[in-house]
Amino acid sequence: MTKVYRSTIEDIVVIEPKVFHDSRGYFLESFRNSLLEDIGYKVSFVQENQVKSYKGALRGLHYQLKFPQGKLVWVSQGTVLDIAVDIRLNSPTFSKWFSVILDDIKHTRIYESYTHLRDHETREDVVLRLLREKKMVGGGGGG
Repeated sequence: MTKVYRSTIEDIVVIEPKVFHDSRGYFLESFRNSLLEDIGYKVSFVQENQVKSYKGALRGLHYQLKFPQGKLVWVSQGTVLDIAVDIRLNSPTFSKWFSVILDDIKHTRIYESYTHLRDHETREDVVLRLLREKKMVGGGGGG
């Protein structure tokens, strides 16, 4: 069974899928819409990106304020330290940060429904990181 945890920052959720291993490899459910809907997030992803990074890469903290995007992020190869900082001025957790290890062993995902300042540090020689993005309706995420 997939486990879902709320982080210390509102609108950031950690998802740990159940991974089924056997002699051929493994199987896991990488995404199910109803999982996020069950905890109050209606999603309609419009874009999926893949990023390849090399060990030690820090891509720079980035965000989208004018057109915020919700993101579901995971690693298909390697390990990263994924970091999110709340930059919403009216948020009770403004300027607070949250980090989680994303790797190809536990297959943990992080979902954020609004825009946060974010980055990742690559911990292995090569990392493939995937991002599934949704466009936000209205000006959510602080404007």
